[in-house]
Amino acid sequence: MKRSNFFIWLGITLSLGIILGWLLNNKQPKLSLNNNGKIYEIIRYLENNYVDSVSFKQLEDLSIENLLSALDPHSTYLTKEDLIVNADPVLGQFEGIGIQFRMEKDTAIVVYVIPNGPSFKKGIMPGDKIIEVNGKSIAGQKLKDVEIVKMLKGPKGTKVTVGIKREGYKDILYYELIRDVIPLITVDAAFLISPNTGYIRINSFSTKTAQEFRTELSNLKKDHKIKNLILDLRDNGGGVLESAVEVANVFLPKNSLIVYLEGKHRPRKDFYAWGDTLGNGLEIAVLVNQFTASASEIVAGALQDNDRAIIIGRRTFGKGLVQEQITLKDSTALRITVARYYTPSGRCIQRPYSEGYEKYFLDYYESILDTTSLYSLKQNIDTTKYYTVKGRVVHGNGGIIPDTIVIKDYDVPILTFSKTIGSKTFFDNLSYYIQHNRKKLLNLYPDEDYFAKHFKVTDNMMKNLLGDSYLFIGTPHRETFSKIIASYIARELYSPAAYLKVSSSIDQCILTALKYFNSI
Repeated sequence: MKRSNFFIWLGITLSLGIILGWLLNNKQPKLSLNNNGKIYEIIRYLENNYVDSVSFKQLEDLSIENLLSALDPHSTYLTKEDLIVNADPVLGQFEGIGIQFRMEKDTAIVVYVIPNGPSFKKGIMPGDKIIEVNGKSIAGQKLKDVEIVKMLKGPKGTKVTVGIKREGYKDILYYELIRDVIPLITVDAAFLISPNTGYIRINSFSTKTAQEFRTELSNLKKDHKIKNLILDLRDNGGGVLESAVEVANVFLPKNSLIVYLEGKHRPRKDFYAWGDTLGNGLEIAVLVNQFTASASEIVAGALQDNDRAIIIGRRTFGKGLVQEQITLKDSTALRITVARYYTPSGRCIQRPYSEGYEKYFLDYYESILDTTSLYSLKQNIDTTKYYTVKGRVVHGNGGIIPDTIVIKDYDVPILTFSKTIGSKTFFDNLSYYIQHNRKKLLNLYPDEDYFAKHFKVTDNMMKNLLGDSYLFIGTPHRETFSKIIASYIARELYSPAAYLKVSSSIDQCILTALKYFNSI
């Protein structure tokens, strides 16, 4: 495939049971719906005669949503607000003040300040509580995350004043910030994980991911002469197809098929490797799980079918449908399934959805919760045999099945994990601990590498952070839980990469990959 000047968005969003997939390219025809049809006749009748007040727009939107959900799980209707939110991940950047925050008891707390952004340059710190925006109080107002985001984001060069409450300061601190273009880093961790092995994590695929990936891989090869690479695609919901193709291309010989798209009204389109030598000679392990979807499944499938990598983890999500965006006259949009994508062996890894939208996602969530049976990771796959380049049998119709299945990230009971680390009590106590100990911890552990080597979670600290849920942890698992807790502290203090540096020593997928490299 020649590198083209358009980008295809192919991904999913996972949030409270709503999982959406789409493909976005730059050709967006305007679509005008006929307002003289049966649906509009019914809506008008309801608007004029129904016993209670009804909104024409709400009924219209509901009709569209129900219509699309009856077709397949990933055709969807997007409001103007949806389009604004979804544009940032595609472009790999946004215009704003450069922070990440989380809501805690109706207050936005800064958890990460993007290096060299407006907030970073002015001195805003993780742990700061955002009390005001442009003179308007936002603390305790029960605002949604998206409402606060809209207040903080804005065109480059515009000003916004934020009021900050900081630990140790009596008065509110005010900062006038000039909004700027902020990069969304999709390659959020890259480091040497063992003497010969590098580790790179990609959290999504934007238009800038391939360049980020090449830069990090080049640095690992130059600085550490790595022979092996762990490519972590766990929890990667997808993104720009072309970026996924470019990442796969790094490891494949010229003219290797990476993926192809085909639909009833869309002729087959093949994407081939064009010959990149950066990944030559490296042994590759790709980590996947049930949240690995769409564009990231393309990478995993291409490397598996070309016998270029071992795939480790859990069965992937299984999204093999391709959507095209159509802009409506009111600037809302439809994303309609127009094709399926196929791995090089001819597999479509889309999970069955003939029993309806609710069953589709219910089955998915049940598979997430069931970590006791290998069968649950393999059920509903296509019995048709497909063959890799070297003749290995692989299957479709239900995600990418790993070559080596690892059911859990950590060797602890899943129920115990959900009752402890997954509890609100833990995160509330963790936030309090970080707020009151950040300065002390950063003095003792000036960087994440030193923290990863030397920080220890004591038994008393574990009790304080977990509260009553500490009682669920059996003695054999306490060391593992202490490492998990340390990794969350590292993330709050430093970065997502710090979390991975600390947790890698107990991460079962990573340990399996290292064991594989040692065996070859």
